[in-house]
Amino acid sequence: MKPFTVALGLALLAGPVAAKAPSIACPANLQPATSAELFFGGSGAGIPDADWSAFVSREVTPRFPGSLSVSDVYGQGGHGPFAREPARAVLLVLTGAERERDKVHAIRDAYRNRFRHDQVILLEAPACVSF
Repeated sequence: MKPFTVALGLALLAGPVAAKAPSIACPANLQPATSAELFFGGSGAGIPDADWSAFVSREVTPRFPGSLSVSDVYGQGGHGPFAREPARAVLLVLTGAERERDKVHAIRDAYRNRFRHDQVILLEAPACVSF
């Protein structure tokens, strides 16, 4: 059996592990963390601002009460002629606390279920933060 196959099999058997902050070198006064950016499509498809605000209040804020930012953005689709598509973005700081990623996925699922839009992009990257 190839080493990669063995390693992959062991990783799958180990199951999910708690999220932890990435191991990166940060300048003085900054702590390692992970930035998680969620991009929600569909705001241009008729999701009123009041519904979006209610969603953030019910689904996002309780899960990340002290470390989030929300913004209106636009995306550019690639099906035929490019078109700007309104979207919304949420920026979170993940500190490595237990079950943080479960909370992120719960937000994505709640959006999909509430607004019937499948397009919720998640980007994660190592970051250095200070609060």
